[in-house]
Amino acid sequence: MGCVLACCSTSKILAQLAPPPITNSLSSSFLNLWRFDDTAWLTSRGGYPPLSFTNIDNVAGFDNSALQVDNPDPAWLAYNVVEADNHTNFTCNTGTLLFWFVPNWESNDTNYFGTGPGDWARLIDVGMWTSNATYGWWSLYLNPDGTSITFSGQTNGFGSNYLTYPISWSASWDDDQWHQIALTYSATNSALYIDGRLATSGAGVIFRPNATVLTNGFYIGSDVTGTNQAHGQFDNLRTYNYQLSAAAIYGFYTNPPATGLLPPQNSYPTNTTLLWSMPTEHGLLFGSPSLAPDGSLYVRACLKKKGGCFPRA
Repeated sequence: MGCVLACCSTSKILAQLAPPPITNSLSSSFLNLWRFDDTAWLTSRGGYPPLSFTNIDNVAGFDNSALQVDNPDPAWLAYNVVEADNHTNFTCNTGTLLFWFVPNWESNDTNYFGTGPGDWARLIDVGMWTSNATYGWWSLYLNPDGTSITFSGQTNGFGSNYLTYPISWSASWDDDQWHQIALTYSATNSALYIDGRLATSGAGVIFRPNATVLTNGFYIGSDVTGTNQAHGQFDNLRTYNYQLSAAAIYGFYTNPPATGLLPPQNSYPTNTTLLWSMPTEHGLLFGSPSLAPDGSLYVRACLKKKGGCFPRA
């Protein structure tokens, strides 16, 4: 506690106990943000409601509330790829997806001996998988055992798994280990980041749904039929129409900005000094300095556990 008071002797430190108000102005590169908070929890940062939804829940998340897709009946949440006013929420050719996820299951492996999601669990899904690849499909998903995450696409009779990576995750009801997942992609390459670090790189996106398929929207936590559910919770989904850098993704992991835009370039220096740390029964609680956009210094606290970093203002 004394160290915290010592930190506060620095001039113009902001407590930042609550995030600043969110406006509806969206840049040409930052597409949209879904925080799943407040009474209008399904409305995006840009003010757009969902295309359709059923059998989903608003539950407590690591950052206020979260979306849960986990129901014995069909459940889905879909948003327009492009709105009626031509605002784009999601791009299939080049861009970045970044969100937090915690499963309501444990991986079926030698670490946890769980059941996994039990189906080809969709995290983000566009179009529909078919055996002959004729419809058009773009998806980031998990295998039924919950031991791998894969990025795939299909169109015009062809398809490809662009990348895949092994995972071993515990459940929300066990130790509540949220994971940051980031996917960057373009025509020439793709990359998957888990908990702020590059997990694997893969091929470029060459198979993707056509414009007609895109009118059906993109789905969070299930496929278009409401099956192949992720059986887990989502928070702070961000979309971009370009590939975020590794430094920016790591910055979101260690010091996520409340507004959903890119952190200031000096908010995640590689030589950040650890001001204080405190072991707890849930993990290591630590604090580090950051610079706000106006140049003022503030301190954020973070609970660091095996599965991820859980920001607390």
